[in-house]
Amino acid sequence: MTEPPVSPPETKDRSALLFAFGLVEVVLGLFCLLMAAVSGLGVAAGPGGPSGATAPDPRMMVPGILFYVLLAVYYITTGIGTVRLRRWARPIVLIVSWFWLVSGVFAMAMVSTFLPKMIDQMPKPPGATSEVMEFAQGCAFFFFAVFYLFLPGIFVSVYGSQSVRATFERRDPVVRWTDRCPTPVLGLSSLLAYGALGMLFGSMMPALPVFGFAVGGAASTVLCLGLAGLLGYLALATYRLRPWAWWTVLFFWLLGAASAVSFVVQGFDWQKFYGQMGLPPDQIAMIEKMGVFNFLKTPEMLGLVGVSIAGSLAFLVWVKKHFRPAVS
Repeated sequence: MTEPPVSPPETKDRSALLFAFGLVEVVLGLFCLLMAAVSGLGVAAGPGGPSGATAPDPRMMVPGILFYVLLAVYYITTGIGTVRLRRWARPIVLIVSWFWLVSGVFAMAMVSTFLPKMIDQMPKPPGATSEVMEFAQGCAFFFFAVFYLFLPGIFVSVYGSQSVRATFERRDPVVRWTDRCPTPVLGLSSLLAYGALGMLFGSMMPALPVFGFAVGGAASTVLCLGLAGLLGYLALATYRLRPWAWWTVLFFWLLGAASAVSFVVQGFDWQKFYGQMGLPPDQIAMIEKMGVFNFLKTPEMLGLVGVSIAGSLAFLVWVKKHFRPAVS
């Protein structure tokens, strides 16, 4: 299946705007590479430091470094694609920006809950008044709002506009791989591929939470690698619009929803779990003082889980119309 025909030729050309956005994406990619390098130096430096704080298990930091590298590859690739006006760049940026925006809404809900407590736990500069700390809290909240809501909203607005789509299609009339799959389904396929990468990263971790229990050791590694292979295969089958792939995704969605609810209902011991993950005791104590562990057991957390489950199910039902048996 392909997307609808090119928009009318009278739509405004957005080449200059897209050139600017492409450069911004390349800069973001270089920044992510810098963050990966800084994090890598932190791992190479080993434990200790001037503060005397206990260093976390390096296995917890490696997935973060790889995530920065993955972001760098995404931003630099789509940035160059946007500058060169390759039509495959638009749906990819649009999909990632929507994921960014939706997850940002949930992140802002968490920030609104924990930011005041996080500010309270930070060492206060000498002579800092309550007004100064409130101003710092407001600045931090503004930064999070810009990062989680404003930036992805701008990308969604620009790359989702008809004039931008028409510009891409006029400048690159060749049918690309992104045109062979409806954009919402491509989003689902991308989400599955991202899940597969997440499981690969998870295989490096000391433990994995599943259905209210912590699975560790070789069992965790085997489970993560198995899920990574399965999710990767489902991502390909979804892209090819195989009807059985949608039903398989629905089945795993049911398992994932039940697992997510179990952590809130059963009262999972998050302190013990983070200890198994290799997080230093002083950092676990700081997280506990912020009220994170208690919040994970509250009705509010169950409500957030419920909203995310309902939203993901609605999206899954919405894209089902594209999974039709092939006509013989």
